[in-house]
Amino acid sequence: LFNRANEQVVQAEMLNQISRDELIDIHMDWNPARLEALKNLRGQGKPWPENWHWDWSTKADNLNFLAYRCFAVVCEGRTQGLMMISTIGWRGRIDVQVGKPVLYIEYIESAPWNLAALVERPRFSGVGVAAFYKLSPRCSPDLHLHSSVSTARTPHKYPAPWACV
Repeated sequence: LFNRANEQVVQAEMLNQISRDELIDIHMDWNPARLEALKNLRGQGKPWPENWHWDWSTKADNLNFLAYRCFAVVCEGRTQGLMMISTIGWRGRIDVQVGKPVLYIEYIESAPWNLAALVERPRFSGVGVAAFYKLSPRCSPDLHLHSSVSTARTPHKYPAPWACV
């Protein structure tokens, strides 16, 4: 990750699988910062980010099913980003992948203090990219990734996850 305060690259840890209870704890950690940032945005008349209403504690129930996995990016003892994927049930739609299984990114989000849309000075950048690269076959052989990754809204600035950063 890139620490924006001191402009240094810092080490982060990717937790390969977090539990339902851990996800609820992370939501509880993030929620006060999210609500404060949204209150500030409202006071400034600025639009709220698309994911403002996300409640990871309700998404935690997905982890009761084998088809879902949740990853966390941790740096300096705190969760900086989350990603939940579906490992079954999705098929590729682009020409070279039609009908082949894909991993589907259901949700991906940086902590509120890392989002430029919410705070004036984000703490870290590169959180989403780090999570996305986790889906690389070289980084996650346990996912048995023989296909591609799909999401409804993959930002174009993210390169394909062929290599691990």
